Amino acid sequence: MFKELSIQAKHLITQLIEFMENHIYPNEKVLEQELNRKEDRWVVPPLIEELKEKAKAQGLWNLFIPDKEYGKGLSNDEYAQLCEIMGRSLMAPEIFNCNPPDPGNMEVLLKYGTEEQKKQWLEPLLEGKIRSVFSMTEQLLHPLMQRIFKAAFLGMVMNMSFTQKNGGLLGP
Repeated sequence: MFKELSIQAKHLITQLIEFMENHIYPNEKVLEQELNRKEDRWVVPPLIEELKEKAKAQGLWNLFIPDKEYGKGLSNDEYAQLCEIMGRSLMAPEIFNCNPPDPGNMEVLLKYGTEEQKKQWLEPLLEGKIRSVFSMTEQLLHPLMQRIFKAAFLGMVMNMSFTQKNGGLLGP
């Protein structure tokens, strides 16, 4: 059971629902059509950038950060209820700068990053100017899984190699 919501969280829920109804839902088909016309789907459509600016202007940005200096200072319970609303649209998390894996990577940088790392990576992530990635190495990956991963990444530009050495999998 959720705890009683703060006044701020209740206000954000109302604000988020209104934003979703006025800007997200009406633009889902438009965005889908725009993406289907593009040759390069890795280029962010202007519509996304426009909606991100509107979300920032309304204070619906970096909602996941519990630290009031960088986010809204919401508890996990409060943020979970906002996620339920954002989760109703595939494009919403991107618009509010809450699209994985960025939140997790920003949290790691906030907690453990050096000042240099925060300046280089955290600030542009918080501003929504760059995106991040999550990658994990697996030292003892079965050769079948290596082939599956290689097949999954065909067509993507990646600097990846698999080398079997001493019974373990090593990458660059």
